[in-house]
Amino acid sequence: MDIISAAIGSYLNLSNNLLTDSFIESINLEEKSISFNYEGYKVHYQHKNWVIKEKSVCSKYQQKDYREYSNCTVKAKKVFKQLCNNMVAKPINSPFNDSLTLMYCNTAENYKPVIARASISKPDSQLRKHQRECNNKILKEREYRSPENTQARQSACEKYKILKEASGI
Repeated sequence: MDIISAAIGSYLNLSNNLLTDSFIESINLEEKSISFNYEGYKVHYQHKNWVIKEKSVCSKYQQKDYREYSNCTVKAKKVFKQLCNNMVAKPINSPFNDSLTLMYCNTAENYKPVIARASISKPDSQLRKHQRECNNKILKEREYRSPENTQARQSACEKYKILKEASGI
């Protein structure tokens, strides 16, 4: 092959690759990861086909601390709303502006952050303790039938019954 044919072949190959890359970019076929800091959280997410993958949002926090994950998803919801509003108000000079705007606005509208609430559990009441004791004795009696287990069940369940009636439940 002579040098002119090789040059033309390289040019055609380069043009074809540029067209293919441009096409792939325009329809967003490849998954992309985005990560940035927002209000003290590193908000991370992935998108493909101009759709944000909801399970990817703040996924790096999910395995570490559920409260941090929850806080991050709340921040992410704010970010999506802010990006949508900004892109509508001030469109960017890009052939992908409409796709990006639609992606962020759809996510801002539809994304549901994870809301985690942690509270300190109250200690068991006497009624609850006696109920649990009665249930345990019933199970033990069913597993090992004996006069001792029957007597223990009757005693535990009678205490529970008395407390239950006294509490008005």
